[in-house]
Amino acid sequence: MLRDARRHAMQSAILRNKARNHVDEWAESTCLSLCEEMQSRLPRELRNLVYASILQDYDSPRFRPLEDLLESYPHLRNPKYMGQGTLHELAGEWYQGIGFTFWSSNDDADDLFRPGRETWRLLDFEPAQHIRHVTLHTLSQERGDSGLPKNFELLARLQKLATLTLVMGYDEDGQLEYGLPEDFACVLRSLMDAGTRVVVELAGNYTYSASVSIEHLDDESWPKFMRRVWRFEA
Repeated sequence: MLRDARRHAMQSAILRNKARNHVDEWAESTCLSLCEEMQSRLPRELRNLVYASILQDYDSPRFRPLEDLLESYPHLRNPKYMGQGTLHELAGEWYQGIGFTFWSSNDDADDLFRPGRETWRLLDFEPAQHIRHVTLHTLSQERGDSGLPKNFELLARLQKLATLTLVMGYDEDGQLEYGLPEDFACVLRSLMDAGTRVVVELAGNYTYSASVSIEHLDDESWPKFMRRVWRFEA
């Protein structure tokens, strides 16, 4: 009797594995077929709406972090399910719609530009071409350093359609004694020369913001510009 029970258990396990493999093959084939039909029948504008419905957070227009997406859609990065064309477009839309934030000098800008093969498993995908929103909570003397992330010079790889936002604090008297490190100013000049938008935000009880221009980046002009931002004059 025990031998028969073991034999039945083995047979049941084999059948379960066959059924699971059959379902996986069916799901892979069906999903790939759907993606290929979408590529051939829908214009890019409509495909983007489909991608947004997958990528957006449930209760906000923001896109979800990749880790959260993979919990809901474990095959999202699998080209056997998605096809290379759909996967490239989906990854591009994700990079364009999600905001990347650096909070301190413990962060590393290198994480922003990890090759596509490490994030979306795409060999010929360049994240810098698609990134649109980067925020640095930076230049706070209260932390005793500039607050810039490690390898911040890599931010110069951001391209024309991107916006780099610098968030700084101020006290009730509007004290804005923040310097601008020259090596970081060089990065900002490079970005603005390439057409990338740079914005500064002063965050406190109220938020003041203004676009930065190249003429603001020297040691004499930067404090004056910051004061004008705080006074709503910029």
